[in-house]
Amino acid sequence: MVLVKKIKVFMLVLLLSIVITFPVAIMAQVTFERTYEGPDSYVCYSVEQTSDGGYLAAGYINHIATGNHDVYLMKTNAYGDTLWTNSYDKQPIDLCFSMQLTSDGGCVMAGYTGVWPDYKVLLIKTDAVGDTLWTRAYTCGDTIGYFGNSVQQTSDGGYIITGYTSNPDYSNDIFLIKTNSSGDTLWTQIYDKNEYDVGNSVKQTPDGGYVIAGKTAFSWYSYVFLIKTDATGDTLWTKTYGDTESQEGKDIQLTSDGGYIISGNIVDEINYTKNVYLVKIDDLGQILWTQSYGDIYDDFGNSVQQTSDGGYVIAGNTVNYPAIDIYLVKTDIVGDTVWTRNYGCDNPEYGNSVQQTSDDGYIVAGYSNNQSTSYDEVYLLKTDENGMVLYPGWITGNVSLDGGSGNVEEAEVTAGNNTVNPDVNGDYTIEIAPGTYDVTASLDGYEPDTVFDIVVTAGVITTGIDLLLTYVPPILNPPQNLTYDLIDGNVNLSWDAPESKSTNFAKETKALLGYNAYHALEQGAFELLGYTTETTYTDVDPLMGLHHYYVTAVYDEGESVSTDTVDVLITGIKDNILNNIQVFPNPATNHVNIKSGIRIKMIKVYNFTGQIVANEQVNNILYRLNTSQFNTGIYFLRIETNDGALYKRIIIE
Repeated sequence: MVLVKKIKVFMLVLLLSIVITFPVAIMAQVTFERTYEGPDSYVCYSVEQTSDGGYLAAGYINHIATGNHDVYLMKTNAYGDTLWTNSYDKQPIDLCFSMQLTSDGGCVMAGYTGVWPDYKVLLIKTDAVGDTLWTRAYTCGDTIGYFGNSVQQTSDGGYIITGYTSNPDYSNDIFLIKTNSSGDTLWTQIYDKNEYDVGNSVKQTPDGGYVIAGKTAFSWYSYVFLIKTDATGDTLWTKTYGDTESQEGKDIQLTSDGGYIISGNIVDEINYTKNVYLVKIDDLGQILWTQSYGDIYDDFGNSVQQTSDGGYVIAGNTVNYPAIDIYLVKTDIVGDTVWTRNYGCDNPEYGNSVQQTSDDGYIVAGYSNNQSTSYDEVYLLKTDENGMVLYPGWITGNVSLDGGSGNVEEAEVTAGNNTVNPDVNGDYTIEIAPGTYDVTASLDGYEPDTVFDIVVTAGVITTGIDLLLTYVPPILNPPQNLTYDLIDGNVNLSWDAPESKSTNFAKETKALLGYNAYHALEQGAFELLGYTTETTYTDVDPLMGLHHYYVTAVYDEGESVSTDTVDVLITGIKDNILNNIQVFPNPATNHVNIKSGIRIKMIKVYNFTGQIVANEQVNNILYRLNTSQFNTGIYFLRIETNDGALYKRIIIE
């Protein structure tokens, strides 16, 4: 079942309530306030932050058409966006009131299942993506109903569950169920103090035992009730707290000093309204201090956590009929109020679970009753460390493309940590926390464009931030390090692949298809010699003369520029004859002597650019070449005989 996020916005400055929700990131802290609606009613009782920075929330679905209820689980990212949801249907009634992440990356959920009045404790174990590993249903005797309120994974990998029984005489007893890691029952215990006893929260203690917080009641009076047990659930001691006619413990946590903190409710004897009740006790249950929070209206403390500064945070709701809002209280280490916050709009909102997050903010889970549909919706609230939700502003504009064949819908527009894609017309909107931002548009193959120092104000749309992306032709890099070997009259070319195959401003590499080898003889024009997909190419048995070679890379986008040219002299003369031709002196100034064992027919002189600067008829085995008219530099002599020709390089000084 996929839940739909309902967009809710609150304009705090104007004290208006416009229903929307925004994830907002500022200084690495995300805040949001969101409701999630579906085709039925959805209630949330538990939330925890996951290792990826997102959240896992659990509760149940009330199917309006049938009246059946299913357990459900919802996973979000750090911004409150839904990643997946799962529902679990065992009996017509399946409810979840407690969820905890487990050491294997999954979670365990506790509640109850069945058909009225025959209810059993329900335990569901899932993997990290919410798929069911197993489910179990438990009883603790022969009474008619068992209701699970709290579950925790224990140090041995099993689970401990508390809640209450519904007895035939309409009384209630607290139970404790211990299971192994597969959910099989190891032992059960029943605790009966007064007429109505309810276990709301259980934790394993450092000594391997357990502590249960809830209430005990008789007649019109109820008190916070605490039970401390050993590792097998046998009672070590019990305590009751409260000095008015009505108190209840809703949640208990172990504290860093080895004691406990309990949150719940207490009746104000002056106004006869309920206030949040906070009780700090030591490891033996002795009261260290108590505090109450609230005003003339009803206020409830449903969940408590010790915070990183040693203080406490309490979540619940405050009631000023018909308004019901989420209530969050932050205290110091002795329970004195640091701040309180109310959250909500026109709908009643209920806060059931709170946890401090890795960025020192807070995540609160509960539900909101949509007054227009009468359906409940999952409610998630993420605040900063001061309990504030930072509401956003907007940046709008247009992205246009200059040249190329790019798709503007694939462009990315970024401000801060927020990135969006324009629509088909290039229009975009970025939702972002108040602040000053540089807005940048980018697209593969285009030069990015940036507009600097855009000021965003909460609740204000900043318009006209237009961006132009200019097409940049691809830079196709050539092969590297062209060399050659001359073996048996063949020219073997080799080279290295291009250093990079990417285009300018490209996010994806372009396909390298192969290579073209080019060749020119003497002063002739370069022509394509051949194509290869390897990094070698052989020119077989080339003619005598001065040969020039270069190579290009061939991409799906076109052909690169060429490598540097290599020059190869092909003589065609046998080695013993080649060794008998001498050129001296070298370097030379006014003349060069050429001496050969066979008759020299002709000598041609080329400068470094390939131009013929001298052409001498010889017909002798010895010839003195006058070089006095040559400029200083490098020259090539082509010495032609009846058996072939060769090239010699000389330097004129």
